[in-house]
Amino acid sequence: MGLNFERYAQDANAFIKRLAQELGHPEEPRRAEIIVRSVLHTLRDRITVAESLNFMAQLPMFLKALYVDEWKYREKPERLKNLEEFAER
Repeated sequence: MGLNFERYAQDANAFIKRLAQELGHPEEPRRAEIIVRSVLHTLRDRITVAESLNFMAQLPMFLKALYVDEWKYREKPERLKNLEEFAER
């Protein structure tokens, strides 16, 4: 099985385009990219490395790349107490 970066890019572009459409901003795909990255990074920074690896295994390759971008390992992740704290990040 070889790496197919062009396919990953096509999948990512299709996903972002579809998400931007569903968010009501089809003309702003960059906004959708920022939202996806923010959600993934907020989640990543608040779960353990083992939980992250488990979660990442289920993601398509293009989302794995976003998930690990600028990842700094933390011995103890910062925990959130409720959904409101997640939304504030």
